[in-house]
Amino acid sequence: MLNATAAEGHLFDKWVINNVDYTTSSVNVTMDSNVTATAHFKSNTIVPATKIFAEITSPSNLAVYKWNTQFYINVEVKDQKSALVSGASVTVEVWSPGPTSTLVKRYTGVTDALGIFSAAHKVAN
Repeated sequence: MLNATAAEGHLFDKWVINNVDYTTSSVNVTMDSNVTATAHFKSNTIVPATKIFAEITSPSNLAVYKWNTQFYINVEVKDQKSALVSGASVTVEVWSPGPTSTLVKRYTGVTDALGIFSAAHKVAN
């Protein structure tokens, strides 16, 4: 029996025994010839998310359009390979214009299955 125990900060991934993958940490092996066995582990370390602050003026991944007294905001979130990301946390802040701008409204949520976050901002009359 081969048994793999992960060290702190790691998780067992798989055994590769004679070029065959086994996903259980314990494997019975008959040693009737030479056997090559390698235990594979992966890091269990959580990499903290990075906040990205940007003033967006005309990107393709942000759509703002007005209908009557509301602005509709759609944000697409993509990874470094331009793949849409679902379940990503999004914060959109609406600021008043001018040299002494103030925060008017903050919208938070997560992207849907298509990698899109949407919000509607009502304009004061």
